[in-house]
Amino acid sequence: MDRGADVSAKNREGNTPLDLARKRKHSDVVNFLEMVGRTTVEILDVKQGPLQDGSWSKISLSIKGSGKVKIDLEGDVEWMDPGEIAINGEYIADIPVKPKVNGEVPVKITIRGGGVSTSRIAWLNVASAQGRADMGSAWIGEEIKKIKGFLSEIGV
Repeated sequence: MDRGADVSAKNREGNTPLDLARKRKHSDVVNFLEMVGRTTVEILDVKQGPLQDGSWSKISLSIKGSGKVKIDLEGDVEWMDPGEIAINGEYIADIPVKPKVNGEVPVKITIRGGGVSTSRIAWLNVASAQGRADMGSAWIGEEIKKIKGFLSEIGV
């Protein structure tokens, strides 16, 4: 199960592992497969704080469901895996991310658990680290001009 086995997969005769466990009266396996099969998960919302390329920040995933789940991100971001999460109802998962590029960055978010998976594409708004540095340089240049003008007015 931990490696992503699909508990709803069917064999050539159309039986699932749960069907076979019931037929063979393996109650412990039946209980386990029923518990795993109850895993549900839904991505409700994705929120982000200010994101800048090359800098760590976070995205917050609002998820709803029950069972143990794992989160996966794909796209132009480096991220830290929070590991397996046990959820029962609504849950907020804060995921550390470090965007590799700026602009509108698509990220595929997938949540898996108990043979169930759901995915969603989120568009992250990522500012440019270089753009902010350029804006700072321009501002400093303007301030220097003002100071030079003032110094020349007072005769220094």
